[in-house]
Amino acid sequence: VATFAAGGSSALNQYIDRELDKNMQRTAKRPLADRRLTAAEGLSYGLALCLMSYYIMACYVNFLAALLSLAGIFYYVFFYPKVIVFMGGTNNIGDQPGDDAKAADVARGVKAVLGRLRHKAPHATILLTGILPRGTDPQLHGFIKRINTTLATYAEGASVRYLDPFPRFVGSDGRLTEGAFTADHLHLAVPGYQLWAELLTPALTDLLGPKATEDAAPPPTGDPSASEK
Repeated sequence: VATFAAGGSSALNQYIDRELDKNMQRTAKRPLADRRLTAAEGLSYGLALCLMSYYIMACYVNFLAALLSLAGIFYYVFFYPKVIVFMGGTNNIGDQPGDDAKAADVARGVKAVLGRLRHKAPHATILLTGILPRGTDPQLHGFIKRINTTLATYAEGASVRYLDPFPRFVGSDGRLTEGAFTADHLHLAVPGYQLWAELLTPALTDLLGPKATEDAAPPPTGDPSASEK
């Protein structure tokens, strides 16, 4: 049943995005994007899977479960978040500074994803975070800052806001903020995530209002496996 619901909602989503999917290498080979299926066939297939999942849930589980499944499908296809936090490009950097062509390629990839997000969630405000620094090489830091300078130009009024992480993660001496990263100088340590949260908080508060008086989230542990214990 979950396969029908997920497959149906995905098919409807691809029906909606069929023109945009043609422009991205990762999605250009999807059946609707490359016209192996017509728009009508894709729409019919998606609706059929969704209705099948609803029918099975209603007949063999209960009506409430069927309604919740249908609500989930409807939300996935038609509703979007109010705020999106996005940082992309870090996996394309590597451990050596690159040339102008590489910097442009990374920035172009971020811009493509940003465009996808704006298309999928046109009413959301996107908080575009610059790429975090890494390593101990000042030239690598400079290379990342060059890319971030380009990313900053993608800010657009109320729809896209750019947040620069460098002032928090690199000291005046050009070194990574002490304790912010793990020993590999790449992945954030718990204090680093706190710095990232501090970077995001003013914008999130402005967009969503002050946080609730009670925080229902579990306390941070620094150990991702702790939730399994």
